[in-house]
Amino acid sequence: MKSNSGKIWPYIIGLSIVGIFGACVATVIVASSSPVQGSDLYMRSYHDADANVNELINAQIEFDKKYTIEYKTEKLSMAEAVIAYRITDKLGQAIDNANLEVVVTRPDVHKYDQKLINPT
Repeated sequence: MKSNSGKIWPYIIGLSIVGIFGACVATVIVASSSPVQGSDLYMRSYHDADANVNELINAQIEFDKKYTIEYKTEKLSMAEAVIAYRITDKLGQAIDNANLEVVVTRPDVHKYDQKLINPT
């Protein structure tokens, strides 16, 4: 009886290495064809957000100690695009001179962002 089990395993290992390399190449090709958008965390690029994360978090904590933003719009549509919000201090008094930037955006695609700078 002839046994050739010692001759097949080098071919299996070689084919496995070629298969893994092919899967890596396919992953790179698929990933490079997908569009990559910047992060909208803190309304800035993710590089800037990562570099200044402690300052941003501290600024958010300080803001939350002083002010409250209440979003009042129940439904947003193309026919009636009105965004209602209320900004108050912690005593409940309205803040009329707030500097606010509203961004209407879609998840993962920032090409069609609409920025409403200092709306009334």
